[in-house]
Amino acid sequence: MFLVRVTPWLLSDLWYDEIVTLTDFAIGPRHDASILHVFRSYPVANNHVLFSAVAWCWVRFLQFSSAEYLLRMPSVAFGVLTLLWILRDWPKWLGQRVAGVTAVLFAMSPVFCGFSWQLRGYSLSMLLGAVAVSGVMELTTGSHRRGLLLSVPAAFLLPLVIPTNALLPAALLLVPVFLGAGDPSLAVRVRRVAPVAVATLLGCSYYLTILPQFLHAAKETQGWPNGWLVFGNVLLGLLAHLGPLLLLFAGRGRAVLRPPDASVESWARLRLGWVLLLAGLVVVLVFVLALPSPPFPRVFLVFVPALSLAVMLGVRDLGFWSRVQPLMLIGLVVMHGYVWDRATTWLTQQQMRQGKYPQNLVQQFYRGDTELSGICRKVRAGEWRDRLVVIVAEHDFPTFRYYWGLYMMDPALVLEGNDQARRKWGEQFAGRGYAIGAVALDEMAASRLFGILDGSMSFAVQHQAGGRALYVAVRPDAP
Repeated sequence: MFLVRVTPWLLSDLWYDEIVTLTDFAIGPRHDASILHVFRSYPVANNHVLFSAVAWCWVRFLQFSSAEYLLRMPSVAFGVLTLLWILRDWPKWLGQRVAGVTAVLFAMSPVFCGFSWQLRGYSLSMLLGAVAVSGVMELTTGSHRRGLLLSVPAAFLLPLVIPTNALLPAALLLVPVFLGAGDPSLAVRVRRVAPVAVATLLGCSYYLTILPQFLHAAKETQGWPNGWLVFGNVLLGLLAHLGPLLLLFAGRGRAVLRPPDASVESWARLRLGWVLLLAGLVVVLVFVLALPSPPFPRVFLVFVPALSLAVMLGVRDLGFWSRVQPLMLIGLVVMHGYVWDRATTWLTQQQMRQGKYPQNLVQQFYRGDTELSGICRKVRAGEWRDRLVVIVAEHDFPTFRYYWGLYMMDPALVLEGNDQARRKWGEQFAGRGYAIGAVALDEMAASRLFGILDGSMSFAVQHQAGGRALYVAVRPDAP
């Protein structure tokens, strides 16, 4: 089911951040193509270091294939492993049926599936997050040795993928410290989980070895303007991921405040779920509110397994699990995922027509897009490909330039739609027999791009690919 869900996206164009991962780290510069470059170069936060190292090995195993679906296979593999981990490890807390439904939820989730196919570190982060929460659950319920065997390696590796992944162990450790495993002493509880905290700090200490680069990248990285918007999108993503189960869980909030009745075990699971959920959400909220420019919500994907397990713990003992047939449950989950997918796809298309490029936990403007490579392919087949300069919006620029070069055309002929484009056009191309084109969603967007160069131009559609088109200006110096 998961593979069917993500296969169309696997075949889509590499997008902005994927191209940075591929060209800057997985392939690396020609003068320094060793794997050490991955660990010693941190010019931008796009370097998800541990995943970049995996990608570095993978592209060499593929002998530098440019096939998108092959390049994305490690991410898909991590996604499959996450589903298998849920099926294998979570039944001890959720039971076989609820754990199976949870795996189907992940396999159809617009959040989990929306990022597990990308040539980025998100899929690996969620896999390690699933292992980490299993380890902390073991620590909380008394299986100390197995808990450390799972949580210590995961806590060490998580920051090596994305630095902010360290927030997950920080949140998870609050659970055994708060609830304990039969230990009345707070000091004993803290001492039991100390190895996990030390492993997290050791993973974070890697960035001390590249501290000037890390601080510069953190300063230059753009985020969202408001922490509440980020936190709101995290909640929206959780709703899209879990659907009505999240609402049922919220509805049981009062029950956890009352003393346990005859079903003490059910009450304990509900309490554990609420503590786990609140620990994760509070850590995320404090972090995003403490920063003047909080990061994109996608950096918190590492919390998806933990928050999902929390909610499923709280709804496990509801009666409908035994009353509703398994196939009916699976059908409802599939329908939920399909409705979210159709609704968010429609909304994204509407926003892009307004010049917006939505990137959040439920919308990705680039998902499933093959239009930019399609235009490049059509230009390649034309007669004047070597005399055409193309100006492209900043969100499309890296992808378009990558495929332009992949089709053996000069990447210098592609200009990013910013203030530098006018200077480059005037110094290198204007009056020298070059035609000028613009890739845009409609005529209004094309007019804005042409306007960056030298005011109004008359133009016409040269090539159409889905919702985008290549508009070519009619100029006296065109060939």
